Amino acid sequence: MSISVIERIEVEASPARVAEIMFDPHNTIRWVGGIKEVRDIRGVPMRVGSTQDRIAIFAGKEVEYALEVKEYIPERLVVMETTKSPFPMRVIYRLEEFPNEHSIVEITLEGSSDGFLMFLDRLSTIMVSQQLKGDLQKLKDMVEGVSWQDK
Repeated sequence: MSISVIERIEVEASPARVAEIMFDPHNTIRWVGGIKEVRDIRGVPMRVGSTQDRIAIFAGKEVEYALEVKEYIPERLVVMETTKSPFPMRVIYRLEEFPNEHSIVEITLEGSSDGFLMFLDRLSTIMVSQQLKGDLQKLKDMVEGVSWQDK
């Protein structure tokens, strides 16, 4: 069984500005919900072969996994796949230029629901979709300079 979730948001900034934050693994903990720690970051600035280890909380469980960049186009695309994980996962960050210095920011998460995610695919998909929507909103707020006190 597998899941594939795609979420997107419009951000009032160029792809270059969004990529400064989104594609820097040191910022991951600031905008990706559920991430407790990012460590062992290798390959900065990002490029094919860059890796990072993450510890996350998902569905109430601590999950440790490692990601490796498989494809990279500066200011446009990052494709990462797990190299160590309780379940196979692929994460895709995509940026598209939009009129008036705006961007369409998209995150795709594909993974197997075998093992760790033994509950229903539908529930997994809903949880992942909600998480990605929240992550994109945090990223948008960071890029656009919205203060957390303003929320």
